Amino acid sequence: MADLVTIRRAAAKAAGRYTQFTADSAGGTNTTIPSVALRSLSAVTELYNDYWIYLPAASAADKIRLVSSYAPTTSTTVGTLTTDGRVYSAASVPNSKVVELHGLFPPISDDLTVYSWTDAINDALKRLWTTSEFTITPTANATRHTLASQTWILSESQIRQVGYLVTGEARAEVDPYRNRPVYGSVEQDGATLYLHHPDRTFASNETIYVRAAKRVYDHCRASGGAYGDQSGLSAESNEAPVPVDTVMWGAMIAASENLRNELSDAAVDHLLRRQDTWRRKWTTARATYNNRLPAVTFRPRRYFFVDRRM
Repeated sequence: MADLVTIRRAAAKAAGRYTQFTADSAGGTNTTIPSVALRSLSAVTELYNDYWIYLPAASAADKIRLVSSYAPTTSTTVGTLTTDGRVYSAASVPNSKVVELHGLFPPISDDLTVYSWTDAINDALKRLWTTSEFTITPTANATRHTLASQTWILSESQIRQVGYLVTGEARAEVDPYRNRPVYGSVEQDGATLYLHHPDRTFASNETIYVRAAKRVYDHCRASGGAYGDQSGLSAESNEAPVPVDTVMWGAMIAASENLRNELSDAAVDHLLRRQDTWRRKWTTARATYNNRLPAVTFRPRRYFFVDRRM
């Protein structure tokens, strides 16, 4: 669906004080980045002061710097950014690479900050839910089964539906939750959650199916992997099964709440004028996405009887 770099750039663009360009193929030093994209006919030398310079494709030591000065031009030459003094490992490091300039929130955590766009995106993913299905091989005659292997299940409210199939039945052809529903409750015993189904035990030719709500944070993957292989996004190409425009508003809110006291006066002023709009968009996007979860049908069976003694 969406990888980390796409979500970050969309969120940063929507938040504002963000510029992205490709550095020129040559001509800089180990503390400067020249680019035709930085050309300006106005002498706005403080335009990018204290912005974070982020090079996603660079090595870890070269990824992030701060802008100490910006030199536009009034001629046909290119504009230039000068870094905060931490040199790049080679003058060619930025050459032909995509450069992100972040003036509101830092792109990644480093020695300059402990909270970043990456942290904010992961925090937003923890507040979005998707549906995940898994199976349990039952123990004969057991009326409860452990959920310990599903470490992402943190609460009994995450269990939505339980059913079963018999050997030979194809999941694509038979709906276990509609055709073979199981009733019961989720019990907690110490630190372990169990499916408790006192009215139903299972034979060796039956398989229990469980449909549960799962945080999108716990259902991520490396590029080309399987969703659920990892929790959260860390590498640029890591992916989450969620639309970009759903998660980016949550990331913007998380970043503003965690970094507000660390921002410059200009950034705080920018933030205060936009935060209410971001919050409304996040509330709507989150509710719309989370409302796709299936109804809860795994609950104790209800019995009805007619009192004929009257």
